[in-house]
Amino acid sequence: MTQTLPGPADPEKPAPVPHALRALHARALGAFAAGRYRRALPLLGRLVLALPVGNSLRPTVRGCLARAFIELGNVAAARRELGHALAAEPQNSTFRTVQKLLRRAERERPL
Repeated sequence: MTQTLPGPADPEKPAPVPHALRALHARALGAFAAGRYRRALPLLGRLVLALPVGNSLRPTVRGCLARAFIELGNVAAARRELGHALAAEPQNSTFRTVQKLLRRAERERPL
């Protein structure tokens, strides 16, 4: 059974999503949702690389990456990933929440 997502080349014709990609998605977001950010970080990174450019999930995964980096204290990497996510979807309200968390982390970071 193959699940499909809209492809970047032809939005009318969904591109097939391989089973391995669905499994990676489930593992990455499962670890993220459970608060296991060290485990989620490499999985989310692999997922971003595996998703085709233009895929609607890609900015959301980058937002999750930004949140994981914030939780692990890597503010510079969080800023970079959030920038990529916002460039793709500037009106996404979820990213505003991550922006607030990032600003708080930047204020609390020792100089």
